[in-house]
Amino acid sequence: MFETHEKSQYHKAAVHAITSLTQAPVTAQISSAQDKQQSESRVALKAIFTTLMVLARQGLAIRGKTMENSNLIQMLNLRARDIPELDSWLKRRVKFLSPEVQNEMLEIMANEILRGIVADVQKCGKFSAIMDECRDSSNMEQVAICLHTVDMGTLQAVEYFIGLYATTSTTGQTLTKIFLDVLKRLSLDVSNLSGQCFDGASNMKGE
Repeated sequence: MFETHEKSQYHKAAVHAITSLTQAPVTAQISSAQDKQQSESRVALKAIFTTLMVLARQGLAIRGKTMENSNLIQMLNLRARDIPELDSWLKRRVKFLSPEVQNEMLEIMANEILRGIVADVQKCGKFSAIMDECRDSSNMEQVAICLHTVDMGTLQAVEYFIGLYATTSTTGQTLTKIFLDVLKRLSLDVSNLSGQCFDGASNMKGE
């Protein structure tokens, strides 16, 4: 009797209905899995960014002779012991930490820092600039630019290093163009420039 009932269309329909009620739709299950994966990836990505930030802040080498022996990977492996999401991510996607990706991450952090500096300078209104020529180990000519302003909270003078900019020429016109281009990209109005120093950049005299 029970076997006959189990084989009936009524029973099969009832079982299907109950199963449908107790189980989420396939699309919902897929969406839930994706949400979980995205959440885990965000945790891992945050750990990677903060690890890279510490290495950069302390001036420590990020890479090594091999990817596995690099400071970045070794520190991430250490942190992965306490962060399961990072451990899972490293086992699946360590190839996404190539030198090119590392450079992109460093650039993202550098841009974020610059945005903070610009906000501080704009809050003060006035600023001064220091521009100095220098050469790197490969003998390439570079220009270092720093900005001086006042911390409105403490009323103390502060200096911000903006960056090094490569140049093939050290004429006054070229250096002026570089300087004005940097101010433009930082959305800083040159009319608010209250002082300027070109120590080591004598070609800027009169520019």
